[in-house]
Amino acid sequence: MAASNGILLDTGPLVGFLDASDQWHTWSAARFGELPSPMVTCEAVVSEAVYLLGGGAGANF
Repeated sequence: MAASNGILLDTGPLVGFLDASDQWHTWSAARFGELPSPMVTCEAVVSEAVYLLGGGAGANF
């Protein structure tokens, strides 16, 4: 399998970026603007972010 270039995105910065009320929102938004594409993540990070953002069963994102 060939290696790919990209940024591995974890839950904390993702939640900070998506939640304007998060204490790290300003920092995360600034960093996201500086990072090259692509950004990649996994299902576990998405699941944890949805949970932390208050989404549950039936949440509409």
